[in-house]
Amino acid sequence: MRKLVLVLLSCVFFELPAFAHDQSSGEVTKIDASKKSLIIAAECSCGSGKMIEISFKLTDNTKVLLNGKAAKLADLKDGDQVDVDYETSDDVQKVSATRGG
Repeated sequence: MRKLVLVLLSCVFFELPAFAHDQSSGEVTKIDASKKSLIIAAECSCGSGKMIEISFKLTDNTKVLLNGKAAKLADLKDGDQVDVDYETSDDVQKVSATRGG
């Protein structure tokens, strides 16, 4: 009986779904570090090829990277390419930016 309980607990533990999140990629068009907001231009997922603007609100726990290194939102610039991982548009987990040069 003890083994059965351990096996069942193991199954439950390892089968829990990972936290779902979404990701958007695009180019930074506006940053307001004081409001912790970020706007990016991204291609519409509707298949039309149109560019749309998407607004995000960062939290105190949002991780920001620039070229793979820890950064602050204020370090990002218009034109940086970004991948934004988020639960909702006002709950961003990570912003990964790249800048050439």
